[in-house]
Amino acid sequence: MIDSTIFQEIRELLPADQWPSIMRELFDSDSSDVKLLVAMITGGDDRQAIGNQAHKLKGSSLLLGLKDLSAFAARIEHTARHTNADIAPEEATELLQLAADTQVALQAKLAD
Repeated sequence: MIDSTIFQEIRELLPADQWPSIMRELFDSDSSDVKLLVAMITGGDDRQAIGNQAHKLKGSSLLLGLKDLSAFAARIEHTARHTNADIAPEEATELLQLAADTQVALQAKLAD
């Protein structure tokens, strides 16, 4: 779920007091990367907007070593940008569950 090597490198670069802000930006605030993508998927936003938001989530997740979340976002981005396949509302539910699981794993890593 989390690439330990990448996460450790980033953790050494960022002060501990910045992690709560990072967690909010990714997961918790109404404008978080995850919540925006969920809203776009369930709201039927245009494919380009969904692809752009998925790309943003993919990049921020990859930077932190959150490999499962990044891979999921990459799949949504690919579907939105390069196929005609529907992005099912169930994808939003799956994303929320993956984000919750990732957040728990990330908090555990930060507690180490």
